[in-house]
Amino acid sequence: MKTTDTYHHGNLRPELLGAAVSIISEEGLDHLTMRTLSKRVGVSRTALYRHFTDKSALLCAIAEDGFNKLTSRYREINNDTSLQASDRLQEIGRTYVEFAIRNPGYYRLMFGHEIMHQKRSAELIRAAKDTFTEFRSTVEAVQREVNVKLEDPLALANLAWIVVHGLSGLIIDGQIRMSGDILGFPALLENADTQNNDSIHQNLHFSRKILTDFWNILSS
Repeated sequence: MKTTDTYHHGNLRPELLGAAVSIISEEGLDHLTMRTLSKRVGVSRTALYRHFTDKSALLCAIAEDGFNKLTSRYREINNDTSLQASDRLQEIGRTYVEFAIRNPGYYRLMFGHEIMHQKRSAELIRAAKDTFTEFRSTVEAVQREVNVKLEDPLALANLAWIVVHGLSGLIIDGQIRMSGDILGFPALLENADTQNNDSIHQNLHFSRKILTDFWNILSS
């Protein structure tokens, strides 16, 4: 276990955020407290409060970090000049769904009522806006590339976000997934299984097909 002097090193904040995400993933959000986090990292709560004034600030920082991760990945995709705009948008949508599948607790915190009921930090609001701005810029690039019936870029970006956000929620809640050769077979009709690498790959393949069909409908 680390000593309580750990807070003197410069990497404590990202270490705390990583540990908090691990607690959420392993035990659920209800088990994340300032006490459990300080114990997990091996620092005093005094050291913890140097970085986060209370649990509300901690939750906002975790969500902010998640949005920053998405934005960073989106920018990598948008900077890939080998991809057409429609391909970039599909990859961004797939990235969104993959993030949700691999980090369901993290994802639910970013968009859940726990954050909505907190006094959200300016940094969190800015991070969320940055993510959506990057997403919207890709949508606008697609509009310039193909003939899309819906002309309002904000409305179209919101519609695209609803598709990937709704799909992500259905997948991580076990309501929609692959079953044999049938795409999107309701999980309620058979015994649910746990997420593994094969099922994640199938769901990501499914999400790409959904996004392709979505754009084909809008541009037909």
